[in-house]
Amino acid sequence: MQTLKTKTIVSAAFLSLLLSACGGGGSSPLDPPRASSGASTSATQPSSGAASSVDTVSPQKIGAGSGANFREGEMDATNGLTNLSAGGFTTLNVYVVTSTNTPAAAPITVSFISDCVAAGKATLTNSANAPATSATTLNGRATINYKANGCSGADTIVASASINGSVKNAQIVLNIAQGVAGSIQFTDAAPKQISLKGSGGVETSLVRFRVVDENSAPLDQVEVNFSIASTPGGLTFSPATAISNSEGYVSTRITAGNVATPVSVSATIVGTNISTSSNELIISSGIPVQRSISLSATQLNPRAWDRDNTEVTLTMSMADDFGNPVVDNTAVSFWTEGGRIGASCLTLDGSCSVKWFSQEFRPADGRITILAFSSGNENFTDVDSNGRYNRVATSGALEPVSNLGEAFLDANENNSYEIGERFVDVALPAHKALERDSASVSNVYNGTLCYKEQKDEGLCTDDKVTVRDSIVLSMSSSSGFLSLWSDPACSSAFSGSIAGARGTVYLRAEDENGNSLPNGTKLTLNGTPVGMTTTLDTVVPNTPNAACIPISVAANPAAPVNAAFSVKAEVSTDESFSENFGINFL
Repeated sequence: MQTLKTKTIVSAAFLSLLLSACGGGGSSPLDPPRASSGASTSATQPSSGAASSVDTVSPQKIGAGSGANFREGEMDATNGLTNLSAGGFTTLNVYVVTSTNTPAAAPITVSFISDCVAAGKATLTNSANAPATSATTLNGRATINYKANGCSGADTIVASASINGSVKNAQIVLNIAQGVAGSIQFTDAAPKQISLKGSGGVETSLVRFRVVDENSAPLDQVEVNFSIASTPGGLTFSPATAISNSEGYVSTRITAGNVATPVSVSATIVGTNISTSSNELIISSGIPVQRSISLSATQLNPRAWDRDNTEVTLTMSMADDFGNPVVDNTAVSFWTEGGRIGASCLTLDGSCSVKWFSQEFRPADGRITILAFSSGNENFTDVDSNGRYNRVATSGALEPVSNLGEAFLDANENNSYEIGERFVDVALPAHKALERDSASVSNVYNGTLCYKEQKDEGLCTDDKVTVRDSIVLSMSSSSGFLSLWSDPACSSAFSGSIAGARGTVYLRAEDENGNSLPNGTKLTLNGTPVGMTTTLDTVVPNTPNAACIPISVAANPAAPVNAAFSVKAEVSTDESFSENFGINFL
């Protein structure tokens, strides 16, 4: 009996282990009995390991809607508005959800893009109506506003978000209607001035217009016709018809003829009465002419005699034979007798500037000449007003010409070349070298308004000459002299007496070299006059020459015939000098 009992226990234990290995029951007859409710729970609920594999907090997907209505990879438009009119508007929504399709609580940045947005034909804004290309989710939802602005046809908007280390996308397709042309606008002409045909400058200009719809958005694929009222001198334009591009632009190219004239291009949208005209494009020689050359300076009498790096701006202004600005980037060269100056500049709208600075060399007389020069045309009188040099049809005579010699730096200011003065050496191909002191060597017109017929006849050359202008600066000192004179030119010394009780004397204010005191020097009475009345409160004008300033004087009643006053010259707060004067009233 004892043996049988042992076998029975072993068999029961073995059976228990076998059932446990096979997943059955989860208990053994050797185990103490458990409540039936525990066994029931184990049989109907998932294990703790299975429950931990479902994440209802972390974002997992992006798409439209949430919960049972979630559609991964899609995007919604408010009220399903995906078909838009030209310039139409809609609001787009996208959700970031968890694995159970519930909105993710964590904020996620969602970026939006489309072909039209990238091309500037549609705009995206946030809830504050500010430009935006991204939005941050709130309770799982990201919202962006879309407005067409020239976009037409299908535009796919893609929303992208980085979720768990990978980029996930959703998209929607909007269909935008083609806009109706609202207007055509002149945009620009580049360049805005071109040169006469054969004059050596830029002879063509691209004139652009832009077609827009009723919402001012650009329209493409719109046919436009171009026209010009008249085409003098062989002016041409091409093409006569063009199609607007993706940005609404349409253009035609103008090629100059041989007549100077303003040109306006008209553009009309085909099949409509919608049209506009360009601003006037200028066709001119664009080459400087001698009579329209002007050199100016911000100061003609800088405080520069014993001070380095005083600055003066020199500006060269130039126009062509028709009074129009020379073409942009026309080069101007500068030379100076003293100090230092920028070597050259390029014009913009007819002028350009360089800086001059005081330093050695300083001429003994304190005066320097600055020469500015360029390449251009001689002057001639266009008697028949045809924009070219020729014989006058009615008389057969050649049109009058002002021939130019070579330009030179006139250091002694006598308007004549002297040995040692620097000059611009020019040799015209059709003539021997010009002389610096005589323009008669070339007795025909030289310039770009000489056309082939006249050139072949030997009446002129199309060679350019050196057009120029010069200016004189005084390198003024802070010390100098004050004196009285009798005449407005300060050429007759004051005798010291005035006939009668009142009169006018002239104050000459000069620096130590006999030139003007520095620009802006204050001239005032130094104390109270004795036996007379007078006023003086002025400044030295902008001139290199010594100032000659009138002063009205009057004897005081019952005063001595001999009166006196003093004048102060104040160059700066710490630089001044004065002079005393006496007047005898007769």
